[in-house]
Parts: sequence; C-alpha cells; structure tokens
Amino acid sequence: MIRKVLSGLVLVGAVLVSLSQAQAATEVMRLPASNTFANAFGTDPVTGISSAVFVTRHKTDRGGPVDTLVYSTVLPDGTFVSGGGDLPRGAFHVDGHMASVDVDIHDMLLDPNLQSGPVPENGQIHVVWDKTGVERTSGSSQFNSGSIHVIFEGTSNTAQSDVDISNLFGSNLTSEFGDVRTLNSAIIVIMKD
Repeated sequence: MIRKVLSGLVLVGAVLVSLSQAQAATEVMRLPASNTFANAFGTDPVTGISSAVFVTRHKTDRGGPVDTLVYSTVLPDGTFVSGGGDLPRGAFHVDGHMASVDVDIHDMLLDPNLQSGPVPENGQIHVVWDKTGVERTSGSSQFNSGSIHVIFEGTSNTAQSDVDISNLFGSNLTSEFGDVRTLNSAIIVIMKD
C-alpha cells in the first residue's frame, strides 16, 4: 500500500506546476503511459536510516526512453533528504526477469526542483530487483488528493521482487522490499476541480 501511495505522490508532484495553472473542472494533462516504475525501500542496520529509490522509464517521441531516478532518505535526526534527475544512458536495465540500476549521482544532472537537503558525498547507488511473481490488473483506478484527481486506465503488470540495495551512498541496506510495475496501453488523466 505504501508503495502505491508513494508512486502516486511522485506522479502528482511531477505535474504540480500544470495544476497551478488550471481553472475549475479542468483536465490538466492526458498522458499515454507505457512506462516502467521500479521502487525499492530499505534501512541501514547501523545508522537506522530509512531510504527509498524510485526509477521511472518513460517512452518519448524523441530518442527513445528516458530513465529518471529519485532518492529519498530520512536521517536518524529526522532530516529529510531527497534528490534526483535523469539517469545516464545504460544505468538502468529492465527485462522480464529483473531490473537494476547502477549509478553515481554525481554523474547525473540533478534536478534542483527535486533536491532537498545536502547531496550525499558518496553518490553511489546500486539496486537489483529480482522479479518473483507478476500480478496483472486491467481497468481503471483513481487517486484523489483534495481537488486533484489522477485517473489511471489500462493494464498494469506489478512484479513483486526480491530487492538487494547493495550500495546506497556507501551503505548496504537491509529489510529491503520493492516492486517493478509496467503500464501497458494505459492513459493517465490528471484533473483539477
């Protein structure tokens, strides 16, 4: 449940600028969706830091897919640190059996709009998702937050995965969990009352 909420929040955050320009009962955005989302969560057993990594592959008309990574961490003192940007080509791999990301965030163009708190000195991220089972869902669902409504229509394949976060900013995390979700022949409609 937390994964679905976080994925929805990441999507909603990406379109807040469009929403601020919308008038009453307006369709803000209609997106064709053949995207892949890989989400991983874990905890550093030494420091108690909880962290998350979100990777999105979206298809573009120009030059093939674009892969984007967002990370978030809550430090033991409660400080929230996050950031992200587009991945270098080849840093994210996904197929029918597994997915992986291997990147140093210092090799990425970090988006200042996503950055909160300091950029970690050790920028290495290495995560592997080993898909263990797939659940296929067709139809529509809706995510509502106040006057904002996000409607998902189409087919989604969610692969629960064994996750290994062997390196996140120099730490090997434990208690990992996550999934890889693919939207096929889907449309995402974002509306504002």
